[in-house]
Amino acid sequence: MDDELSVRMALRAELEDAAMTVIEARNATEALRELEANMNIEAVLSDIRMPGGFDGVALARLVERRWPFVRILLTSGEHAVSDRDLPSGTRYIAKPYESRQVVATIRGMVRGYA
Repeated sequence: MDDELSVRMALRAELEDAAMTVIEARNATEALRELEANMNIEAVLSDIRMPGGFDGVALARLVERRWPFVRILLTSGEHAVSDRDLPSGTRYIAKPYESRQVVATIRGMVRGYA
């Protein structure tokens, strides 16, 4: 999720309005714990810059290896990323973005058409 509280809260509300369950994690370690505990997670949304031991791209690589069925959407307002820098199937949206764009992208990824 986004690192700015107001953006994160608005995005969470938009995702929940789209009938998605949102589980927040403060860092990659927490995200991995949630993935290990909940096999129903279909998608991970992460900023590239995050606190803890590794960034969003490293998280995406690990998720791809351990949970290949989980879709990954990365975002950043500081880092420009090309598809070849990302694990297979990982999508990227630059900030600033509209919540609707994130919801539509995640929905498409989970349904297999994005």
